[in-house]
Parts: sequence; structure tokens; C-alpha cells
Amino acid sequence: MRTLWQDIRYAVRTLCRSPGFTAIVAGILAICMGGSMMIFTIVNELYLRPFPVPGQERLVDLDERAPQWNLPSTLVAYPDFHEWRRQNQTFDCMTVCVRRGWNLAKADLLVPLAVDPAARKQQEAAELRQSGFEVA
Repeated sequence: MRTLWQDIRYAVRTLCRSPGFTAIVAGILAICMGGSMMIFTIVNELYLRPFPVPGQERLVDLDERAPQWNLPSTLVAYPDFHEWRRQNQTFDCMTVCVRRGWNLAKADLLVPLAVDPAARKQQEAAELRQSGFEVA
């Protein structure tokens, strides 16, 4: 234990002799730790946490395949989605969402997620206002 304290005192004396070097090293360590925490936070939020809705085990993601373009999956065309919804006999509800940036841009998404109807109405009104319609 005695040699540990001697080593710590020696390290502090050495760092105090060159404060510029100490500041640069401390800054680099802070940037690296902040960057790694940011990356972990993003991965945790996007991939590790479950989707925060009731009945999440009942949610299904449907995609189309495009082997002619060597794609295992591709986005569903809107007319195809409407045809799927018209012929649907399996699912309680079908909806489509379009991701623009990180925002989900369809109010229909709130129906299968069991979101409060008042919140859904506010979402629809906000979408209409964005489209240029007047909402009372």
C-alpha cells in the first residue's frame, strides 16, 4: 500500500511539471469517453431497448423482396400496401409508416400501438396543419 501512495505522488508531481501535456491528455480522454458514451446511448436506444408499446410481441414488419435487384427486402409501394390491407384476413390492423429523418409520418401508426385517441387526434391535426390545411 505504501508503494501505491508513492506511485500516486510521483504521478501527480510529474503531471504538475507539464500542465500543457496534462490538459491535452485530460481533454483527449474526456472526448473519447464522451464519444463512447454517445455511441452506446444511440445503440441502446435504437437496438437494445424494446419498442415501448403494449403488446409489442404482436407487432409485425412486412417488407417486399426484390431478388432482381439482389435485395433481400425493400420498401413496400403504397398501392401494394392498400391492396394488402384490402385483402387482409389475418391481422387486426395494418398501417404504413414513412420515416422522414427520425419522425414517423403517419397518424395511422397510432391505431395498432393502442395510443390514446385524443393523442391520435392531435397528431392528425398537426399533420393537417403541416400540409397547409386550417384545423379548428
